Amino acid sequence: MSYLISDLISLIYPDVCTICSNALVQNERVICLTCLYDIPLTNYVSATNNEMIAQLYGVSPIKAALAYCHYSDTGMVKNAIHNLKYNNKHEVGTFLGRLLGQLVAKMPPLNSADILVPVPIHPKKLKLRGYNQSEFIAKGISEVTGIPVNNKLLTREIHSLSQTKKDQWERLGQQKDAYVLHEEEFCPGSILIVDDVMTTGGTLTACSKAFDNKDNVRLFAATVAFTLK
Repeated sequence: MSYLISDLISLIYPDVCTICSNALVQNERVICLTCLYDIPLTNYVSATNNEMIAQLYGVSPIKAALAYCHYSDTGMVKNAIHNLKYNNKHEVGTFLGRLLGQLVAKMPPLNSADILVPVPIHPKKLKLRGYNQSEFIAKGISEVTGIPVNNKLLTREIHSLSQTKKDQWERLGQQKDAYVLHEEEFCPGSILIVDDVMTTGGTLTACSKAFDNKDNVRLFAATVAFTLK
């Protein structure tokens, strides 16, 4: 009987794919199988030798990084990220986090991380949006890998406008000293910084700078998407 009620509710109020908006069929969740198949995956075979870590090289102490897929302003992944960030679709973040977590789980050295640290957002933005999308991505990764999440280690203290149209150096300049590390939460070890999209690497680099005076720390990064230039 419960299945019949569930099917009836789904018929009247169908769940839709966060990318194409088509109705999801039984056993599909968040993203339909057609869209999942078409997502432009990065297919990284190494977390220490790829286009993402190459962009961070020389400006950030991050030593390993990966992304689940590629991102572009006209690409299909944009819809999913937009729904996550602006349409209160928390489940999109957790779902994408699980997909990313499957890569993290089998990719050294990321799979040896001691904690996951979602990139924090400024309290003004948090109040306006009501949540930090990166925390839901980290939650999904944690569900797959078992790596615990610490969302109190870093906070964002400097508020800035949208970073979307800025280049790497503009982002770095605007975000200098934007993130603060809280000593009472810190323990030496391997830290995996989690975000939704890496575009120039400015946000991840600014986060990593909060650890500049810390010894015995290895920094990694994982994002759902990486923007192709």
